[in-house]
This record gives sequence, C-alpha cells and structure tokens, in this order.
Amino acid sequence: MSIQNSNRRIAVACTGILILGIVMLFLPGLLNIDGFNGGYALTLFGACVAVIGLISVILFARMGVLQDRILKKENILAHWTYSTEYWRQYVEKEHTEDKTDKRSLFFLVAVISIVIGIIMWFIYPDDRMITFLTILGIIIVIGITAVLSTGAVYRWNKRHPGEI
Repeated sequence: MSIQNSNRRIAVACTGILILGIVMLFLPGLLNIDGFNGGYALTLFGACVAVIGLISVILFARMGVLQDRILKKENILAHWTYSTEYWRQYVEKEHTEDKTDKRSLFFLVAVISIVIGIIMWFIYPDDRMITFLTILGIIIVIGITAVLSTGAVYRWNKRHPGEI
C-alpha cells in the first residue's frame, strides 16, 4: 500500500487560492467598481487572500518535497515494524486517549461558548434567539468535529499496518 503525498495536493489547492486572491485584487479595476462601493475592501481582502495563499503554497510545497523524500525512503533515521497484536493494542489505547482528549476539549469549548452566550444574552436582549442559535450551532459543529476526527484517526490506524 503506497501512501500519497497529501502536501503536494494541498500546495496545488493553495495555488488556486493564491490565484483567486490575485483575481480579487484586480477585480475592482477590471469591473470599474468604485473604491467606496466595496472596491477597496475587495482589493484589501484579495491582497490578504493572496498573501495567505502564497505563504501556504511555499510551506506545503516544501513539506511535499520532504514528504517525497520520506516516502522514497531516502535518509531515513529509523524504521519500525510492529506486530499485529501490539499494533492492535496501541490503536485501541490511542483511540481511548483520543476520545478522552476530544471529549474534554469539547466540554471546554462548550462551557466557554455558554458563558459567552450568557454574557451576550444580557448585553443584547433584543438578539437573544440569534445568540442562542449561534452558541448552539457552535456546540453542535464542535461536537460533530470531535466525533468525526476521533473516528477518522481510529479507522486509519486500524487499516494501516504497524509500520512507522
């Protein structure tokens, strides 16, 4: 089973983001959008997106080169292969610890969100429903993310042999 170089794929996606930022940078001039009607905002936002895209392309391209070397087994410092039983025990223990960590992080974010929601409830009494739905949405998204990320790592570890 060969492992794909995900950093190269991410670098290509970041190149698309860089191009999008450059297009946004020049779009007000091309479409004759007045600066005070959103042109300056679009230009500034495009510049920020372009800078973020450029930095991301550079970082992920460099990591892609390093990952290529690792995948080609060049300059490897160490290589381990674990027995099936030992790897299964590791995967189960790692999954248990990961679930505990993600659950703790979920409760921390939920408590912080609820505290901020209570504060906003009293500061903005006219927007109580929006505040409630926003806090509820944040908690639901964080909960789903915690469950899915824990499960994804567990499934990946179970599918791949104990080779590091």
